[in-house]
Amino acid sequence: MSGARSGSPGREAPIGSRSGRRPIPRVEEARLAQLDPEGMLATVEHSSEQWAGALEIARAMPALGVGPGTVRAVVVAGMGGSGIVADIASVAAHRYGRVPVVPAKGYDLPGWVGPDSLVVLVSYSGDTEETLACLDAAATAGAHRLVVTSGGQLAGRAAEEGIVTARVPGGGQPRANLPNLVVPVLVALERAGFLEGVEEQLAGVSRHLRPLVERWRHGRADGNDVTDLAESLHGLVPVFYGSVGWLAVAALRAKSQVNENAKRPAFWHELPELDHNEIVGWGALPEVCRRYGIVELRSAADEHTQVARRFTVTGEVVGDRVALWRSATFDGPTPLARFAAAVLFVDLLSVHLAFLEQQDPTPVEAISLLKRRLAEPPPGGDAPGP
Repeated sequence: MSGARSGSPGREAPIGSRSGRRPIPRVEEARLAQLDPEGMLATVEHSSEQWAGALEIARAMPALGVGPGTVRAVVVAGMGGSGIVADIASVAAHRYGRVPVVPAKGYDLPGWVGPDSLVVLVSYSGDTEETLACLDAAATAGAHRLVVTSGGQLAGRAAEEGIVTARVPGGGQPRANLPNLVVPVLVALERAGFLEGVEEQLAGVSRHLRPLVERWRHGRADGNDVTDLAESLHGLVPVFYGSVGWLAVAALRAKSQVNENAKRPAFWHELPELDHNEIVGWGALPEVCRRYGIVELRSAADEHTQVARRFTVTGEVVGDRVALWRSATFDGPTPLARFAAAVLFVDLLSVHLAFLEQQDPTPVEAISLLKRRLAEPPPGGDAPGP
């Protein structure tokens, strides 16, 4: 079966008691327009079309004019919903690359960046101060540059400095535009000779997602794994586990989407690394641990056989310490199709969790407040620059 399956052999039901939990509020369809006035749910449910449109944008881009003969490493700079593009590109390079791709999530670049480096700058708004700082750092280092943005200062600077740019549709949230941001990066890197076989995988993603959207569509009550998992996680702090590589990035995506859409704490980690540290952390504070629910994001085709064993044994060792242990398993014809299915699943899950908590999934007031505070002059000083 293609898509996701909740539960795994021997663990169809949550591990541990859920007694004492408050009742799950049902979200009536009539309330959705009030809870989601900017249409985050509709955006996610139409993401298969965005994957297809992003490929058209990518194919219309001019060539970078560089290749493995002139560039020995690629850095992808970005933050938040734009920054996860760097994690995806890094996994793609690990699997299919000819040069390393390194994420940069801050105000500066690695010290080795120079004329034999390509710096990809991704900012949906075009005004992310960390990414603008990396733009300056790349220029100072004499690195080649590529920009992906919907506008803002980054687009203006790119036009002035003659930087190859992928202009993506604006007006939304960065996290709601992952295909628009990541597809141009992957296609540009492949066409420059840094990756191999990725564009062909991307061409099949939209087709793979369409039936999954129907299966997980909001309001479908029969066999909807998204709804079932959201209701099981109600009142719990989700922790997402994925195998190193594609599903680890999906776990990171899940954590971030639950943070921003559902406005609640969430965490993530990857196997096998978590078996060398986090597994021990479930051993104490039993009352605290009982407030967490662990969700495995699985894909047999993308897991090392020993990692698959580790998922089973990890659950046996610590599963009874938490309130919930569930698996979502993703099938599909290619690694990128399976990854995109996992992204669709966790994106929908985060919106369902928002609705269960009576939250509007779109606004991110804490981030807006932070930006306003950072824009204020510090006591006794001038306002900080970008």
